[in-house]
Amino acid sequence: MPCRGYSTKKDYFCGIVYELFEIASKYRNSHYILIGGDLNIDLSVQASDRKRSFLNNLIDEFELEFSCVGSTFFHPSGESESKIDYFLNTKSDSFLYKKKEIFPVVSNVSDHVPI
Repeated sequence: MPCRGYSTKKDYFCGIVYELFEIASKYRNSHYILIGGDLNIDLSVQASDRKRSFLNNLIDEFELEFSCVGSTFFHPSGESESKIDYFLNTKSDSFLYKKKEIFPVVSNVSDHVPI
């Protein structure tokens, strides 16, 4: 993923989404697409900004789907939480899973929970 030549975090994020767009374009006709990770965007919130626009273009272009199963990030202070970890997949490949579930973790070295 790109890491040089980006002056802001937004540019860096958009550069990564562009790289994903290029990879997905290459394989869209021969493979299922599955992208997972900490996107640092809550897709359940309606807002318009550059990062969200780039990501939504990727989701729309490749007809990706995702589900919001609950909060996946918890601030160490316990004062905030959000849904920022996702699996995006081609709609036709939903046979890969029956359900998405957030697993409770008693002891975790991360402030994110496993999906």
